[in-house]
Amino acid sequence: MGRLDDKVAIVTGGARGTGEAIVRRFAEEGAKVLIVDVLDDLGNAVSSELGASVEFVRGDVTSEADWETVPGGERAVGCTRRAREQRRHLAPVSR
Repeated sequence: MGRLDDKVAIVTGGARGTGEAIVRRFAEEGAKVLIVDVLDDLGNAVSSELGASVEFVRGDVTSEADWETVPGGERAVGCTRRAREQRRHLAPVSR
């Protein structure tokens, strides 16, 4: 039994480097992992190698439109929009 059994993780930048290492470790520990990255070939390769518990979705984390294609991403977009709206109502800070 892994420490992350029955957990789901979204790893941005998971196609290579540190993100890939996180994907591999989370999968080893039993998590279902969704890789979100702009590097299609590398993301698909990692997903294929690690099997059914890892899925790849192409996405640019700086694009709201791309987040809307990520399962659960609409919540992230909504939070970002609410945060921006709240900041508009704050008084500017004087220095």
